[in-house]
Amino acid sequence: GREAPPDLPAAGPGAPGVGGRGMKAFRFSLDSVLAYRRQIEDLRKREFALALRAAQEQQTALHAFFAEEAKAKDELREIERRFEVAEILAHRRWLAGLARRIAHARDLLRQRTEAQVKARGAYVQARRATRVLERLRERRKDDWSLQAAREEAKQMDEIAAIARGVSEAVWNA
Repeated sequence: GREAPPDLPAAGPGAPGVGGRGMKAFRFSLDSVLAYRRQIEDLRKREFALALRAAQEQQTALHAFFAEEAKAKDELREIERRFEVAEILAHRRWLAGLARRIAHARDLLRQRTEAQVKARGAYVQARRATRVLERLRERRKDDWSLQAAREEAKQMDEIAAIARGVSEAVWNA
């Protein structure tokens, strides 16, 4: 077998092309900003999840108060049928206290729902900011890949031209 003439480029590590001395590996100049935005997005997502959980727990607590109030009103009706004045007054005081706790629970639910809406907005905004950079990174990587493919094709064309020239020289010799 014949050996390749010494003027042909070698293939493998160090050879022109991706990973060799030609195109450098893809590097997105805003990777650190993208990483930071992803951290912020994760933080906002956790904050939203916590706010959502708090609102749901408060909603559950409020429903429990409503159930307790319904039961207490049924009990009051039964006490009123027996006409036990002291017990009626005590039960009404207890119901008034329960009404205050329900009002407080409603206020907490309103506050927690507002916090949930605000946290969701912050998460959505952080997600959008991250997606903008992710899309930019994808476009830049696609551009880089296209350039790398062009560079490789150019190098292959050069190798083929050199090989044709060597082949013609060998046949003409």
